[in-house]
Amino acid sequence: MSDEDSEMESSEDVTTEMMFIAERVKAFPEILEKSQVPAIKRKKTAALTQIVKEYVTLFGKGMEIKAFMKKVNNMKTRLKNKTDRNKTGNKPIRLLSWERIMLKAMHADINPVLSQVPGAFAIGVPTQPPLPTLRNDIMTEKIVPNKLSPKPRDVCGKPEESDETKQLTTAQLQRLVFVEQLKVARLQQQYFSAKLQQLDETYNK
Repeated sequence: MSDEDSEMESSEDVTTEMMFIAERVKAFPEILEKSQVPAIKRKKTAALTQIVKEYVTLFGKGMEIKAFMKKVNNMKTRLKNKTDRNKTGNKPIRLLSWERIMLKAMHADINPVLSQVPGAFAIGVPTQPPLPTLRNDIMTEKIVPNKLSPKPRDVCGKPEESDETKQLTTAQLQRLVFVEQLKVARLQQQYFSAKLQQLDETYNK
């Protein structure tokens, strides 16, 4: 076998390996998760254990979870640099098959829907400062009794309150806040979906 044939075979092997890794990341997005929540860590470990076994069977060489994740992170870094508009400018970006799969898997890891819902969490949700809500105002505000006016109902008659909120109980207020936050979350989801679709169309041109 000539040196040229050897290099071509080696290149094909690397491409096949990267395609395998990209497909596995797409099928098991939890391996990109950095959360330390025990349940998520167990799910991630189980997925990696299965993937490494498949890797050894397919490629016939040893592989450890740590080494596999190093390959994944190297591929992510390479892809981020390749798609960084600050570095590429207006040059057209041509992605390989495995790069398109990997890019979609990386973007699918972002799920903003539950990021603003109290008491909920989602895998891959980026940390964001909570939006100011009526519920937060109610729960954190300290009501100072008015010594000159012993009527407790005066506290509920603050000028900034609307006629609607004056008539609501605490439970109803909490439900109202929850509904409003869901509306915001859905708008965020639509925004990110549109962005992802636009990005995908750009790369597939």
